[in-house]
Amino acid sequence: MNEMIEEVDAQGVPTGRSVARDVAHRDGLWHRTVHIWVVKGGKEVLLQRRAESKENYPGLWDISAAGHISFGETSLEAAEKELFEELGIAAHAEDLSYVTSLAGEAVLNGGRYIDREWADIYLLHREIGLGPLILQEEEVADVRWVSLGELTRRVREGDDTLVPHSKEYQVMLAMLREAGLR
Repeated sequence: MNEMIEEVDAQGVPTGRSVARDVAHRDGLWHRTVHIWVVKGGKEVLLQRRAESKENYPGLWDISAAGHISFGETSLEAAEKELFEELGIAAHAEDLSYVTSLAGEAVLNGGRYIDREWADIYLLHREIGLGPLILQEEEVADVRWVSLGELTRRVREGDDTLVPHSKEYQVMLAMLREAGLR
């Protein structure tokens, strides 16, 4: 199934035009996504390793959950949906803290996949072990909790096993440190 998403302009303003997700990536159309960071115990961040079958960044470690905002769906609805679909985490709008929206561009797979997105970034504080998580096999190969210090070190060292979200890592790691997470 080819998900229908809404095209936005380069500033993130909705155009009202519905496009198929594969067309958006083929043609490099701007669109909206959600990125959710799950934090536990004030000191650990949940990372997911992307499935090897993923078209972009297969097998790399990524933020807790992420996905496209479907046409007609709100950002919060998409965040709730992605957490549940990818990890089996049931969260409600009031559980999620909006952090910021960031623009990102990447050209992958020899130019066959052009990603231009505005990501709405959310934070979810959740005390949960790995056992209760239900991983969406076609999206997520593995999950692990990492300390804020370890993630900071990996980002600083340019760890190529991480999906390159350089601007997002800078914003989120600084915010989490300021909030007293270690």
